[in-house]
Amino acid sequence: MNLRFSERSLATQMAVVFGVLATLLALLLSFSFGEMLRGRIRNDAGAALRVVTYTVAHQFEAQLSSRNEQVTVLSRAPGLWEQGLDSPAVAQLLARMQNLTPDNRWIGVADADGVVHNATGHLLQGASVAQRPWFSKGLEGPYVGDIHPAVMLSKLLGAPAEGHETAEPLRFVDFAAPVVVAGKTIGVLCVHASWEWADQVVKLALPPEARSTGLQVFVFDRDGRVIFAQGQKTSALLAQGFRGPDVPTNNEGLYTGVLAWNDGVEYLTSAAPVPAASAVTDLGWRIVVRQPISLAYSLVRDATSAVLLIGAVASVIASLLAYRAARSLSRHLHGIALAARRVEAGAPGAGMPVFGGSSEVTALSSALRNMTVQLLASNSRMEQQVRVRTRELLSANSALDRQARSDPLTGVLNRRGLEERLRLAVASARRGLRPLSVAMLDADYFKRINDQFGHEVGDAVLRQLAEILRTRLRASDAVARLGGEEFIAVLPDTDLEGAMALAESLRHAIETHIDKVYGNITVSIGVAVGMGTEVDGASLLRAADEALYRAKAEGRNRVCAASGSTAEAPASS
Repeated sequence: MNLRFSERSLATQMAVVFGVLATLLALLLSFSFGEMLRGRIRNDAGAALRVVTYTVAHQFEAQLSSRNEQVTVLSRAPGLWEQGLDSPAVAQLLARMQNLTPDNRWIGVADADGVVHNATGHLLQGASVAQRPWFSKGLEGPYVGDIHPAVMLSKLLGAPAEGHETAEPLRFVDFAAPVVVAGKTIGVLCVHASWEWADQVVKLALPPEARSTGLQVFVFDRDGRVIFAQGQKTSALLAQGFRGPDVPTNNEGLYTGVLAWNDGVEYLTSAAPVPAASAVTDLGWRIVVRQPISLAYSLVRDATSAVLLIGAVASVIASLLAYRAARSLSRHLHGIALAARRVEAGAPGAGMPVFGGSSEVTALSSALRNMTVQLLASNSRMEQQVRVRTRELLSANSALDRQARSDPLTGVLNRRGLEERLRLAVASARRGLRPLSVAMLDADYFKRINDQFGHEVGDAVLRQLAEILRTRLRASDAVARLGGEEFIAVLPDTDLEGAMALAESLRHAIETHIDKVYGNITVSIGVAVGMGTEVDGASLLRAADEALYRAKAEGRNRVCAASGSTAEAPASS
């Protein structure tokens, strides 16, 4: 009896010892895999947040650059301003700019003394704006002003632009440029863009799941004051003296990490400056995107729970088997511990082998092996889920980027897409010392189509024009819609003779295209060409625009080459 009791007591003691060791081993494996998963998921969450931050920052940069370029180009159109600042053509241009971009709440032009001669809605017409910063800065050169509340227009523009529902007070970003004719500054062209466009930029840049994952975007100015907060909370935050956290940044102004904000909550935070295409658009803005830790690291919590559950189950199994396997387990424990250390160290091909011997040892090592396989499989599934979500985010950002470069009505390039293609074409022409031509096309009497048949027919006409241009241009050419009924074609490796011939074929094809609803329509085309290292995109656009105005002035339905071209082709009608 004593011997049997002693054997049972020894077996019990060994079972307890080995049970504790097996439990600790299972917990060690669980902790190792849990830490590895947590580190990887946190890195992936930070990378996804950086993608959102960079996307928002570059969308803001694109808006500032595009609007500044639009005002600068229009202020340098001598064929327009030579008619006088208060001419009907100037009034039509300002109204057209506002119709194309409703966020432009006020567009006006003042003379060199600061008196407004022409403005949308006739607002401030005849008033003096000499004391406004945009006027004094705009006399010196292109100017983009930081966001500011409405001053002179606060009572005149009480309601927000159509399509915007906001309780925020009216605030503007100013875009101004000097109007120069014959080398003399005769006035300043200014656009007051409503800050409501910031909300649209952020909505387009954020992924669809932004609301459910708690993503929030803030924009801070150069002095650290908040100038944009989602949910129309900017004014309330400014009244509270709200300031973002002190974000430690690298030399490029970038940061991603966990920070405690002034509400006492920790957020996964990513910051990036709004890049500036030039000194004019460098306003010192900074984009900060945050996400609550509880949502950003939700996968960490799930992974930890799964690892702990698997570890607990494995520990119970190990403890039950330890009593029966006490005597044989000792000679296999060293092998199990060695395999566990290899798994913990992440050695290539590491795994838990199934040890032979007694059925208890085989069952224990098999249970630990299954646990290891499940943990590795769980890790693989979670990594795959993170990769899928990252690809979806990148795909959504890529689709947004394509939309930002295309005209939604006709499917051809918009102004931003045109600028990129024109930059590439100019660089290629300079590098290869090849000619580069530009053809600017405008439908004649297009307003009659809209007035007589309605805007739906007018839209159909624009789509037909775009389709004719697409089918008759080469794959290397680019066609874009500048707005309204105006299109432009970029023609690489095309001299003036070739460009004029192509333009004439386009004019003829459009004129002879008969529609059962509106009959036919004609176009006027202006052509400009540059050669080799002297090619300049902005100069080509201005020259083509001047030639287009000349084609309109000479009776429409014709093709005119820009003045100063190396060869003049006869006008056609």
